[in-house]
Amino acid sequence: MDGFLVSCSREMHFLLKSLLPTGQFPELLESTTKLHVSLAQTVAREFSAITEKADGRVISTTVAEDLPSPLLISVLQNLCLVMLKHGGHDLWNAAAVRQVGKFIYKRAISADTKHFYIRNDFDEQYISIALGVRSPEQATTETEKGWRKANAYWSRTKALFGVLNI
Repeated sequence: MDGFLVSCSREMHFLLKSLLPTGQFPELLESTTKLHVSLAQTVAREFSAITEKADGRVISTTVAEDLPSPLLISVLQNLCLVMLKHGGHDLWNAAAVRQVGKFIYKRAISADTKHFYIRNDFDEQYISIALGVRSPEQATTETEKGWRKANAYWSRTKALFGVLNI
């Protein structure tokens, strides 16, 4: 439902903008932003419920040092599927993806639920870049090499995660 409302709000904004080119319509933009937050919360809730219900420990724990774990790849693919279910490709923009990223990242690094999302430091760096929560520029000197590797890997693989790659 949130996806439908976001779509309607955007269409209304474009229609009004074409009819009244000088109009700004801040209330409509504000409501669209609130709808994006609501949609992000809906996606995050559904995705977290699915992910945390699964037994993440079944997936292989053997991972090369500079690669994300199979668990994390599965997590990101499932997140994309849930996002597509709630809005398709055309609904998601950078702001909406960032909202989802904030909610999911908070769950992913929580001590209670981390084992459902992340296996190692590289996973944590990779998911934070994938979800748009942190950038490699925020890395400290001792972790800079790991961040660069995670960012390079994200640059090579981001096309696999369509809606996250906005």
